[in-house]
Amino acid sequence: MTPRLTRRTTSGFAILAGALILAPATTSAQGFPSKPITLIVPFAAGGPSDVIARLVGEHMGRTLGQQVIVENKPGAGSVLGTDFVAKSAPDGYTLLIATGSTHSIGRWLLVIHSFRRTARSRTVVFR
Repeated sequence: MTPRLTRRTTSGFAILAGALILAPATTSAQGFPSKPITLIVPFAAGGPSDVIARLVGEHMGRTLGQQVIVENKPGAGSVLGTDFVAKSAPDGYTLLIATGSTHSIGRWLLVIHSFRRTARSRTVVFR
């Protein structure tokens, strides 16, 4: 005999799911943002990404009531800025202005190969 879901059981699950979804939102977002937010632009200053980041940062600052700092970290085809954000603390205060090259194209163009030297032939083997 297989158990059946009754209307009462289904509504109980719905209420429980709603409570579980709303509980973290009410407790974790009370003090955010309590310090300045940093927007990282992985391209040089003055370009289209920088202009958009400054416009977004200005609007975010007004909306959130907190200072938003736009910081340019160009280099290595946007890898330096992206890597900086990836290694920053996961607290929501360091954000990345991403483009197609930072996530989709750069991943395939800039493949970091590991290599090892073999003792006999002294050749480099890429993997």
